[in-house]
Amino acid sequence: MKHYLVVHDAMDSLMGSSLCGAMKSYLGWRRIADNCYVIASIQSADAVYTHIRGYIDDWSHLYIFDLGPLWYGSAPVEVGTWLDHVAEKNADHPRA
Repeated sequence: MKHYLVVHDAMDSLMGSSLCGAMKSYLGWRRIADNCYVIASIQSADAVYTHIRGYIDDWSHLYIFDLGPLWYGSAPVEVGTWLDHVAEKNADHPRA
């Protein structure tokens, strides 16, 4: 399983609701900022991009980053705990 950082600049509230629904379709997900999520998926980054891209307009930007095993920052306890869990899973299964 891979974990991705999903960042978008879609500001429309209806589009934001659709994007949240798209994030919830993945095996695991957490919202870490207004326009930023971490998701868990067995799909490639390209497949995740293609899926989520369908929920935003043509002039909005979307970025998908493969999340490595380490993260640093301050976060609400629930998000920090989940990110620690993600980091542990990634450390157990490093990329080749």
